[in-house]
Amino acid sequence: MKPVFSIVIPAYNEEERIARTLLAYAPVFADSEIIVVLDGCTDRTARIVREVSTQHGCVRAIETASRAGKGGAIVAGMAHATAGVVAFTDADGATEPEEMRRLCEIARTRDAVVGSRWLRGADVIVPQPLLRRAASRVFNRIVRTLFGLRVSDTQCGAKAFRTEALTPVLAEVETSDFAFDVDLLVALARRRCDVVEVPLRWRHVGGSKVDLIRGAAKMLVAVLRLRLRHSRFAAAVPAFDRVFRTRKLSSPLPDVVV
Repeated sequence: MKPVFSIVIPAYNEEERIARTLLAYAPVFADSEIIVVLDGCTDRTARIVREVSTQHGCVRAIETASRAGKGGAIVAGMAHATAGVVAFTDADGATEPEEMRRLCEIARTRDAVVGSRWLRGADVIVPQPLLRRAASRVFNRIVRTLFGLRVSDTQCGAKAFRTEALTPVLAEVETSDFAFDVDLLVALARRRCDVVEVPLRWRHVGGSKVDLIRGAAKMLVAVLRLRLRHSRFAAAVPAFDRVFRTRKLSSPLPDVVV
């Protein structure tokens, strides 16, 4: 039977968190497929995912031949998705599976659904540390100023899409790292897709491997490149890349089924 939903989970060295997340998601998405993208893992993540997949048939994995970044891993997973609605979420399980299922149900009739921790009605059970929360709000303000996006929480790891609407949009996305979400949302907006943002129940989960300062700097460079790419000065992007060495999505992405 064709899966009802496709849930993509990018994972890089998530041995401490991936089992808990998959064991929570598998019963809720037993009628769907959960695609874990092993993005150059060097720890026990791949082994753990395989063990869970033997217990839950809805879980399967693909493995990138080399590090593809968050965006690259998500796109690789989406390329293997077979459902009419495809979503992605973080390996830490910060978004409860019931909430992810709710977003997927909404995406049946909308082009894209974005979960938000900042809209009225959101329930943040465990908030982020103050510094990360402040950085998130500053980054969101920069993004909204640069692109005019009406999205309060571009970086929330809970988004769902109608596959038919998403497929042509992905061809326009170039960012492979953590600013992938912004690139995708900008592409959706440029195509005038029907995007809805909904409040989310969410909890912060410790163990992130993203260094706040270095990560913020890379994301800022990525969104500045994105702004340049969608401006009349787009011809300057190659020069920008030579200076900042921005990682882009490779096409086609090198991945193998495991």
